[in-house]
Amino acid sequence: MKNALLSLVVLALVAIVPVRAAEQPGMNQNPMAARTAVHQEAMKKLEFLAGTWKGKAWYSMGPNRKHEVEQTETVQIKQQGVVLLVEGLGRDASSGAIVHDAMGVLSYDDVSKTYRLTSWAGAGRSGVFDASVGSNRLEWGMKNESGTIRYTLVINEKGEWFEIGERSSDGATWIKFCEMTLQKVQ
Repeated sequence: MKNALLSLVVLALVAIVPVRAAEQPGMNQNPMAARTAVHQEAMKKLEFLAGTWKGKAWYSMGPNRKHEVEQTETVQIKQQGVVLLVEGLGRDASSGAIVHDAMGVLSYDDVSKTYRLTSWAGAGRSGVFDASVGSNRLEWGMKNESGTIRYTLVINEKGEWFEIGERSSDGATWIKFCEMTLQKVQ
């Protein structure tokens, strides 16, 4: 009798515990699904960039070497919404020669709670850069032996992609070395 009663109690507990666990938020959730949801939510702040953008740009390629460029930026949401793929192609406005060819992947790091841009550009240049995201705004940059470089991209009041690149040797005086104004075409 004692064994039968003990068996009945164990059976009742086995039936109740999974039901109670299922009632607790997050108790039955796949940890990877929860982490994916955090990344997806963070990356929604960058959805304003998705699409194909075309327009005019200029790049300073050294003293007195300013290239007028036809610029295209293609931004795609990838990997179930957890990364943004950005491909930029700039062609010299008069010759059609490629003067800017870059690719970047924007992502969110849920551990450090920061955005990162990993990018590749012509001549084998690449890097991983911290980025900050605001309302219709993205900023990223880097420090190197000659100072600091920063890029600021905003969607302006006309709905255009407006981006500038600047450099500074002292952190106080900034010199613009590129600018683009693009319209969304897709």
